[in-house]
Amino acid sequence: MILEPVSRGWVLCLAMIAGSVSAAGTGEKTDARRWSPDAYEKPWQEGDAVIPEPPRESNFAQLQGADLDPDYEVFIDKGSLSLLADKVFRYTAVVQAPSGPRNVFYEGIRCGSKEFKIYAFLSGDRFRRRRDPQWEQIYDSGATAYREVLIKDFVCQDSGSPADLETITARLEKGDRDARRGLKLRKREPATDQRF
Repeated sequence: MILEPVSRGWVLCLAMIAGSVSAAGTGEKTDARRWSPDAYEKPWQEGDAVIPEPPRESNFAQLQGADLDPDYEVFIDKGSLSLLADKVFRYTAVVQAPSGPRNVFYEGIRCGSKEFKIYAFLSGDRFRRRRDPQWEQIYDSGATAYREVLIKDFVCQDSGSPADLETITARLEKGDRDARRGLKLRKREPATDQRF
């Protein structure tokens, strides 16, 4: 048998193929971006929270829900609602105590993680930003139970993402009408309740 001489180009090509096969055989990844699906997904990044004007009572929607503390009235300022690309629902909440004091917060909630963040509070006639607002877990008792009610009954879908802003606004307006007529919101049954 006669062996023909191999050109340098073929030798180089064969060496490259052999090198890639040996790297694949050891489980070594030569380019992490090429092999990792996570490399193509951008991590979640919060958008800028633009502090709105102080709330006007003409824009108030009274929040109602079976889990609300009956000792407080809670209103959401419909003029402050926003839902940006970061999927954070932002709003102004007005919490009215029976004895008269009123607390007003501009805050946001995240459906997937069930967290809230207070960006600012009303002081006098204007909002003041918090120095270092942090995401915190939502609790379903006491005067702050309204955040849980917002997540369960008005803002979030079963998929863990927020509904669109038009749907959320319609739900708040319907809840406001029912509250003013004295109708009580019943507890929501998971995945079967289609009130809105």
